[in-house]
Amino acid sequence: MQSQISISFRHLCLILFWLWLAACKPLELLDSAEVSQANIAERAAFLSSDEMQGRESGTIFAKRTSDYIRQIYLDLGLSPAFAQGFTQEFPFQAGIKQTIASVKIEDESEFQGTVMPIVQTGEASGKLEFGGHCIENDEPPLHDLEGLDLKGKIVICRRYGPKGKNDPPLGKAMSFLAKLQAAQKKGAAGIIFVGDPDEELSPDDLPMRRAPGPIAIFLSHATAMRAFPWLKPADKKDETKVGCEDCNVRIQTAFELQNRTGFNTGAFLKPYQPGQRYMIIGAHFDHLGMGNFSSMGGRGQIHNGADDNASGTAAVLELARLFRAREKTSRRIPENCNVLFLNFDAEERGLFGSLAYTRSPAAPFSEALGMINLDMVGRLRADKGLNLQGKDTGDERLAKIMESAFAKSGFETTRLKLISGGGGPSDHASFYLAGLPIAFIFTGYHMQYHKPEDDFPLLSVSGIARVVEFTANLSLEWMATNPPIKFRQAPESDESKQYDLKVRLGIMPGNYDNSGDGLVVGGVHKGAPVEKTGIRQGDRIVQLGTARIRDIHDLMEFLSNASTRTYYKIVFYRDKERIESQTELMGD
Repeated sequence: MQSQISISFRHLCLILFWLWLAACKPLELLDSAEVSQANIAERAAFLSSDEMQGRESGTIFAKRTSDYIRQIYLDLGLSPAFAQGFTQEFPFQAGIKQTIASVKIEDESEFQGTVMPIVQTGEASGKLEFGGHCIENDEPPLHDLEGLDLKGKIVICRRYGPKGKNDPPLGKAMSFLAKLQAAQKKGAAGIIFVGDPDEELSPDDLPMRRAPGPIAIFLSHATAMRAFPWLKPADKKDETKVGCEDCNVRIQTAFELQNRTGFNTGAFLKPYQPGQRYMIIGAHFDHLGMGNFSSMGGRGQIHNGADDNASGTAAVLELARLFRAREKTSRRIPENCNVLFLNFDAEERGLFGSLAYTRSPAAPFSEALGMINLDMVGRLRADKGLNLQGKDTGDERLAKIMESAFAKSGFETTRLKLISGGGGPSDHASFYLAGLPIAFIFTGYHMQYHKPEDDFPLLSVSGIARVVEFTANLSLEWMATNPPIKFRQAPESDESKQYDLKVRLGIMPGNYDNSGDGLVVGGVHKGAPVEKTGIRQGDRIVQLGTARIRDIHDLMEFLSNASTRTYYKIVFYRDKERIESQTELMGD
């Protein structure tokens, strides 16, 4: 207890010091042509304060964040990016509202659980059967359901496997989806998943697939022990099947989609003129709120997201101030160029903000020189280096100016790590899919990622300042490069490496949401067999083989059981035109 109080007091003193320093010389800091650590600290501390409640997209706190950014751009005298002003509103679906999730035993005792949107919702009734961990796996051999008659029954499945969640050999076989499929093959009508002690599960933790299959519900460990007192603790090896084993059980599940509004915020350095070339510098400002989705621990606590991504947001705001101040010096941008500063909402929910922007940009992409994305730039460490993705999304000059800008930016003990590809789980992927060269700057993952502990005192303010200087230098060299750097499709870290698959289709996904309307193609790898089908960017894949493709998860599931040297039916849509063909897959 004493240690916690002591740490909190030191953190408070540090925040107050930065705020005091920023308040001492506001005019000097506003006009200074040098990077201001005080400005960075003030903004990162405010954005990651408890007052902002984790900046979850679709909440009043995300709107307040957008308004805060808008006011800074207004105070700096920047030009609104959009016809309607500094803000671009967009609708998105994220999360669900659980309406029914119950287990009723013999039409008497009723227990509440958690709906599982990975399968269809509805109602299922039947006799109860205990399936252990419900794992069906060949190597290593484990067949929990062997010999069980599950047809028309409700099966109870323990979470994970006999050794808990950390059992790599069983890997995929321990997943909800694998157990659902195993029970479905045995004809089960429904599944009751029993959580481990102290385990929490939110519907937002699962992909929204609503696939055909047994009706499924998740019960916490405590609830399951009340509902089925004959169940023994998970660490007991001598499982017993007594008590309610032969009684009738009814499962009911239902949910509604949550419709929300996001608020992208943006400004041009100077009024945009048609035909003007411009550089895009962006960062997402949203985070996890109270951790009800994507949390790595601490659900129900404020997830302040200091590094992810108050750090990148503060960096973009300081870059806007810096470029504005340097317009009066010899370090101003080229006369025929402009800079667009963008702050995205709803990145954590699936790149919704940047995808919305690329579908309705503030200025033509034909005039855009490239996009620099700053996400998690607050933990610069000498041993980790500065990570920079995108070197091969433009012609050979892009890597050279990246290295040149780094050499000019004062990274004394930090090395530059150039990373291939242009995709990935951050907003630059949306611009890469739109055909722009990109640079993705980040300082690496850490133990506080997506946890409540990602707080301001753990940031390296001096490190963010160095990243700001580097981004400014990179932007200037990029804008000064003539003729402009040309976009090219980079050799990607393909699906087989990301998902440990033996085969891949040869396309880049063009959306990361779970709309259920098919997988949008973001790009096609040159030379891939699927290229012969005529498929192209913007098409929507709805079927492979006999499998329905609703989203990226369906594609991964299909690939996990597919092979090369086999032709598979592929069905995709181009607008309203249905196109059917056949394709082989690519190997490693």
